[in-house]
Amino acid sequence: MRDIPLQNVPNQRVETTIDGVSYAIQLRTVQNLTVADVYADGKLLKGGVRCVPGQRLIPYRYLTIGGNFFWYCLNGDYPYYTQFGVDQQLVYLSDAELANLNGAE
Repeated sequence: MRDIPLQNVPNQRVETTIDGVSYAIQLRTVQNLTVADVYADGKLLKGGVRCVPGQRLIPYRYLTIGGNFFWYCLNGDYPYYTQFGVDQQLVYLSDAELANLNGAE
């Protein structure tokens, strides 16, 4: 599991390289929700994804490249920038970690 560092600002772009794949995640605050655009190696994988606690950020497995991103929110609230790094975090789990989590996928 890899923690993706976020700032407490409403709109931001986070870039990280994991297992040779360069990811960019554009987070935007829309009303009281956070939405994301996810890019891998410059290619848009999925745009306008509503961020939901405990759910995969890239909603379809065929779009993933070796893993996926998840929101961990201690209190179960939807991800919101004021809580990034406080009680909410974005993490990346590899396919192997996902298989262990799901009991072999």
